[in-house]
Amino acid sequence: MSESQHVPPRYWRSVMYGALINNLISVVPILNLANALGGMGLMLAGGFAAYHYVRTNEVYPTLGVCFQIGAFAGLFGCVLWLMRFLLFGGMVVELLQIIFAAIVIGGLSGVISGSVIRRKYLSRKQEP
Repeated sequence: MSESQHVPPRYWRSVMYGALINNLISVVPILNLANALGGMGLMLAGGFAAYHYVRTNEVYPTLGVCFQIGAFAGLFGCVLWLMRFLLFGGMVVELLQIIFAAIVIGGLSGVISGSVIRRKYLSRKQEP
């Protein structure tokens, strides 16, 4: 290969990041609903994979290469989802949804109780 020929960087890492984002969106409860209704996971998977490829490699690929990156990200995202479903069934999704809900609800209740306690503490400190 001569020096004048430029070999474009590989895009498989970006594709795998996009596929992981697709699967992450499918297990987060609120995002899962948006994914089911509008295919948001697949759109973000392809879009993020192409964005990651351009940003990390500082290249400006053709639209055909961007299409390939997005298509592979969507395809591998579906393959990961199918493997997860075949191995665990719906159990892993339900478990992750429960964990996510527990974190959010626990965190919000901590914020509420902390702000109430802080307000009471500050009001007692200001009294003469």
